[in-house]
Amino acid sequence: MEELIKIDAIVNDINVELFNITKEEDIELWYESNGSRVIVRFCGMKLWDSENDDREYNEELDEYEDLEYYIRKEFNKISIRLPKVYVSKVYIK
Repeated sequence: MEELIKIDAIVNDINVELFNITKEEDIELWYESNGSRVIVRFCGMKLWDSENDDREYNEELDEYEDLEYYIRKEFNKISIRLPKVYVSKVYIK
C-alpha cells in the first residue's frame, strides 16, 4: 500500500508538471495495479513495472535508484521519440 501511495504521488507530480508545460489534459502518465503488480505508463508505453524493475541496483547501498528519477528518465527517453505535434520538446527534470 505504501508503494502505491508513493507511485500515486510521483505520477501526480509529473502530470501537474506536464500540464503546466503543455496545457493539455490528455498528455499524462497513469498507473494500474492488480493489487500485487504496478505498472506506470505514458502513451501506452511502459515506463516502470514493479515485477520487472529495471532500475539500477547499488550493491554497496543495497537499494535501487530513486523511483521518481527512473520514471522521469524513462519518460524523457520516450517523449523525444513522439511526434512533435503530440509532445513538443517536453522534457521533465
